[in-house]
Amino acid sequence: MSLQEKSKLTIPAIEILKEGISLLEERAGAYKSTNDQIADVLKILFPDGVSLDSSVSHQKYFNLTYIVTKLVRFANSRMTHRDSMMDLMNYAALEVTVLDKEKNNENY
Repeated sequence: MSLQEKSKLTIPAIEILKEGISLLEERAGAYKSTNDQIADVLKILFPDGVSLDSSVSHQKYFNLTYIVTKLVRFANSRMTHRDSMMDLMNYAALEVTVLDKEKNNENY
């Protein structure tokens, strides 16, 4: 790949990174607060920690953390952010799919 071709790839990537930095600066306070709240909820749900020893347990925990995230964000929006509930519904459906596969001993 020539230097000119590399430059064509690098310049858009730099602009994308700048956009990401701008977004992070704009939302950093909200992200920090939300992350702390999510951690607090997970500590309450799992006071003894979580053992993730299989693909299934990782998938179930992954989906649950997203469900908790969406609940916290919905609560923080004063229960007005519809997208959080739509996302929650989708993550719940994914969780049910994992549970059904686990129940039927299907491979992942």
